[in-house]
Amino acid sequence: IADGWETWDLAVKHLHHRGKKVLIDFVPNHTAVDSRLVYEHPEYFIQGLKEQYEQNPFLFIPIVADDGNTYYIAHGKEAESGEWADTLQLNYARADVQQEMERQLLELVDRADGVRCDMAMLVNPSTFLHTWGWLLKEDERIFMSQNDFWTHTIPVVKDKAKRLGK
Repeated sequence: IADGWETWDLAVKHLHHRGKKVLIDFVPNHTAVDSRLVYEHPEYFIQGLKEQYEQNPFLFIPIVADDGNTYYIAHGKEAESGEWADTLQLNYARADVQQEMERQLLELVDRADGVRCDMAMLVNPSTFLHTWGWLLKEDERIFMSQNDFWTHTIPVVKDKAKRLGK
């Protein structure tokens, strides 16, 4: 098990030496509940109010961030399914979240021979707005409807992969 990029890179090197290629999964719409990102940047996640958490404690989880404040963060989910209690939902209706996730995806291009994007459809604007629009501010709904993460990010990723010979 890789406990950091140094260990990961060493494992990839050993696999390459054996003639193997490495494919890594990127799950764009959510993080683990214990992700460092939520404590450092709770604003990156879909949030509810304390009252909404009290009404639906399965959808939200209270998180005390590094700033000492409590945030009611939504668990990841598909529009018509139950919540995934071991996940936290990223808010793609924010430019800084889209930029951070693109940065992370581009880092994976450096670290593997290929990247598979699991649950990719959940960050498409129509799907995202159908699932989370009720919790977004008006400016976030407008941003999301005008900024498709994949339309922008896929060409950037392909360009980097091509430059790296992947």
